[in-house]
Amino acid sequence: MSLAGTELLEDKYVLGNKAEIATFLDEHPKLISALIETYEQIRNIFKENILEICLSLNKDADEDYTGISVIIRTPLRSENALAFLDKFDEEWWLDLDAEIRNAVTVIVRSV
Repeated sequence: MSLAGTELLEDKYVLGNKAEIATFLDEHPKLISALIETYEQIRNIFKENILEICLSLNKDADEDYTGISVIIRTPLRSENALAFLDKFDEEWWLDLDAEIRNAVTVIVRSV
């Protein structure tokens, strides 16, 4: 297993289970550049309203689904955080290839 993909992401994201994420990215290498661009777009839209951006592996055995979750932790109140997420979706995310959007989920958490 190569950790090269996760090394590119470690200076941007807080990684959940690094080994599981690395294995998933080895199987889906084009997600690495999409995750780097996703990070940049999140920074552009949320600006100083970010505490951290985390990556975790999301598995749902019932749905036979495995994907990456991008979790934006923010001090904003929920309604304000969701407004930023809507802006992110409209300005960038919804234009991405469906294959990427099916493998990566972006969520926001007010803390």
